[in-house]
Amino acid sequence: MGKEQPDLNRAQANAYRALRKTEAQALGLDLKDFLLAPRRRNDVTPGGPGPRHAIIELAQSMAAQGATYGQVLGQIVIKGDGTSYKINEGDLLGYVVANDYCILLPPKA
Repeated sequence: MGKEQPDLNRAQANAYRALRKTEAQALGLDLKDFLLAPRRRNDVTPGGPGPRHAIIELAQSMAAQGATYGQVLGQIVIKGDGTSYKINEGDLLGYVVANDYCILLPPKA
């Protein structure tokens, strides 16, 4: 089963991360306080050696429970090869959010 849409390349993901950080700063908000909300279906094949499927799965699960970006950042997932992996900004903002698996919602005042 193929992916529904292609992932952003590294340069596009880095530009997206910078834009989102700039937007949050312009609003006087900390990106870590933004709520995550699940968006598109996790179409990453489970069982591969990397962490992407597990990262998306955890982010969407926590988002469905009302988690913030900051609460998901730094969580540990188990990669397809059985090793643990700590979610970093590149994973969460530059992959999960940038590729529309979750969206960021500004915190309520």
